[in-house]
Amino acid sequence: MARGDRARRRSHHLRRCRSCSASAMAFRVLVTGALTAGAVALYRQFQSIISALMQPDQYILDTERESDHAGRIAELKISSLFEGIQGLKIFQSLRIPDPGERQRRDIDMILLTNRNLHVVEVINWSGTIELSPDGSWAQHYRNGATIHHPNILEEIKGRAVLLESYIERRGVILPPGFVQPKVLLVNRDCRPEQAITIRPEVLSVDKWEHFLDHDLGRMESKRMKSTLKGPEPEGMLSELEMKQLQYILRTAPMWDRLELEGGRVVIGEFKGFRGHRKDVSRLEFANRSTVSHLAISHQQSWILTQKVQVVAKARDYRDANANWPVKKQYEEPLGQASVDSDTDVVFQTAGTSKVQHFGLLDVLTLSLSS
Repeated sequence: MARGDRARRRSHHLRRCRSCSASAMAFRVLVTGALTAGAVALYRQFQSIISALMQPDQYILDTERESDHAGRIAELKISSLFEGIQGLKIFQSLRIPDPGERQRRDIDMILLTNRNLHVVEVINWSGTIELSPDGSWAQHYRNGATIHHPNILEEIKGRAVLLESYIERRGVILPPGFVQPKVLLVNRDCRPEQAITIRPEVLSVDKWEHFLDHDLGRMESKRMKSTLKGPEPEGMLSELEMKQLQYILRTAPMWDRLELEGGRVVIGEFKGFRGHRKDVSRLEFANRSTVSHLAISHQQSWILTQKVQVVAKARDYRDANANWPVKKQYEEPLGQASVDSDTDVVFQTAGTSKVQHFGLLDVLTLSLSS
């Protein structure tokens, strides 16, 4: 009896082991299949990323001339250098209406202090710059090529007049001499002749390059004071008028701004989203009349389709002159949505007629003009 029981128990144990082995094999097949599917999806995604990285500058250089691209990079670099200076407000990429021409005029940058409003044109040219007899600026390259440009100083003076008129139409009368045009020549390889640099509105590299090597927070630097000071205006703005002026500049028309992975920035006009109908529908809250900023975060996933989270910040229309309390609607996100990573931002780069598509996987933020 004992032998029979042991034989039955051994037979039962063997059948049980075979069953466990079969279950383990089935589980291995299931896991292997899932991992293989995930690996294929990951490999395809990796291929798309590598393809995008093969041409890192295609977003800008495909639609902008090289000189325009260099100029926009210089504008962003220079504006970042001025950030953090006590008492200085910076406004970028404004598009001021020109009623006479029925179009908008671009202003690279505005530097606002208590005593002056500087209308700045950033020039990133190389080569020799000469003042031609007809008043134009001739740019001579080392290879012998020459390009004739309009007189940049006269152009920025005209835009300064337009800006002052625009500000007055919106209710602030500026003192005579308050608005000052400036031309920044930011390229070390730029060699302007004396007929150009003798003008106090033109700042060549040797006049402001020291900002690159020193702490720009030292607003009390005598050299910085002399660079930004300009002529004394006949009058000063009151605190209320200064608040009104800042509000006008903050809400003036400007280019939309797209910040991409790797620090690249594109300015132009946001046209909408392209992708699956359900995803585009989820992003309908991204309307420039109510939204000023979109932040994009990437949700990593190894097997499932990668998702992108889009969060919208509400546009703040509160008048700068009123002591409005901080309202909840401006603190919390106006809207948010999770969409597929193959959704694109449709964007027209400034200075071009071509519309481009930027994948949300490459986008960090999108700032919308009012």
